[in-house]
Amino acid sequence: ERRDFMTGGTREIKVGLFVFIAFVLLAVIVFSISDFYTAQPQYSLRVRFSFASGVEVGAPVRLAGVDVGEVRSIRIYRDEASQRMQAELSVRLTLEAKIEEDAVVYINTLGLIGEKYVEIIPGTPGARLLRGGELLVGKDSVPSEKLMESGYQVVRQLEQTIVSLNAVIGDEKNR
Repeated sequence: ERRDFMTGGTREIKVGLFVFIAFVLLAVIVFSISDFYTAQPQYSLRVRFSFASGVEVGAPVRLAGVDVGEVRSIRIYRDEASQRMQAELSVRLTLEAKIEEDAVVYINTLGLIGEKYVEIIPGTPGARLLRGGELLVGKDSVPSEKLMESGYQVVRQLEQTIVSLNAVIGDEKNR
């Protein structure tokens, strides 16, 4: 009777140990695949834009083209000075990412229709470095709709110019 209890208990311990090890391995794999940043010391900055260009929470933040963090939250609010709506992003950066106060920040796109991300161009060497919680004002990107509209207007003007040139060149007197 005692022997069955011990044998059953040993089997339960083996199964329990197997499940525990499997769970630990699963957790390690999930965190390594998902670029889990919390293992590194971090700090936060606020970045303000007039036009957020569709960037989303979780989007990467790159400094000089290298991933250094991610967008943690986005909020919109009315700026009392300009009476315009603004977007403020809270970004988490690794401690190695030293951002100068005159750094240029904008929202960029991977490829033509790819993922949006925050790009930071380093500022002047020797400039004051931003500390956690400070504000960096971003440079607004031009929406792709405005670029397409401008391209359409250029094509229309080019068509009108070609029609005018054909009228001048096609005239027998001018030949």
